[in-house]
Amino acid sequence: MKKIAIIVALFIATATTTYANDPSGLWRLHKSSTNGVDHLNVQFARCGNAYCATIAQAIGTDGRPVAGYPHIGKTIIRNMVHQGSGEFTGGTIWDPRRDRRFDLTFRMNGNRIRAEACANALLCRKFRWQKLR
Repeated sequence: MKKIAIIVALFIATATTTYANDPSGLWRLHKSSTNGVDHLNVQFARCGNAYCATIAQAIGTDGRPVAGYPHIGKTIIRNMVHQGSGEFTGGTIWDPRRDRRFDLTFRMNGNRIRAEACANALLCRKFRWQKLR
């Protein structure tokens, strides 16, 4: 009976840790403030053995969705692989303004992500993202 209790406890702990490090859901990305767009909301989901995100909404500087934003539904984040302890690496983020991809790493802590996008080893930018749901 003691063995069963230990196995059940380990299973619950593993399931809780896995769920806690799952970025699936809707996230508000950093401010962009370009062409009337204040920020993007993106939908994270599994894509094979990794996580990807597609643009769900562009929110304008007036706080409302931007009608006719041309990149809705496009993949903005690709191939983020969970390394443990909330750390994700190996992926890229697409900048729709410049039509360029940058290497991306991030660390998830609850409903917040601290991300870093790099063009090369010396040119990086840090961001903070908030989970909406």
